[in-house]
Amino acid sequence: MAKFLIVEARFYAHLNDMLIAGARGALEAAGTYKSLGRATVGVAVIIGGLQVYGGYQQDGGHFGYHAQTAAAGATGGLIGGWVGAEGGAAAGAAIGVWFGGVGVLPGAVIGGFVGGFFGSQAGSSIGSGVVNYYYDQK
Repeated sequence: MAKFLIVEARFYAHLNDMLIAGARGALEAAGTYKSLGRATVGVAVIIGGLQVYGGYQQDGGHFGYHAQTAAAGATGGLIGGWVGAEGGAAAGAAIGVWFGGVGVLPGAVIGGFVGGFFGSQAGSSIGSGVVNYYYDQK
């Protein structure tokens, strides 16, 4: 577990204990979400690789239009998903602050998932669009 520092006054010991318990819970949840995020990236890489291989087969065993489109879409999806998740988590946490501070963690998680999904879709579309523009196909 990560180390953290909380400066407290021992006037209200029960409140300080709850504060420390909440911080520990948040750090444990963050570790779980980090592991899930890594697993999700691994699955996305495998799926992207299978799509590129399918495009390679469609191109008759060489890295042509279909394989390039799949590779650009998979790469754009990974990058867009990462950027979207980072931005969504930050936005969700910023919104969650306004709910008494308790909404920071759920807001960050929800924002990360939503931002990651839409970022992945946009990145994949942009990546495929670049290849289509290069080949001038629509």
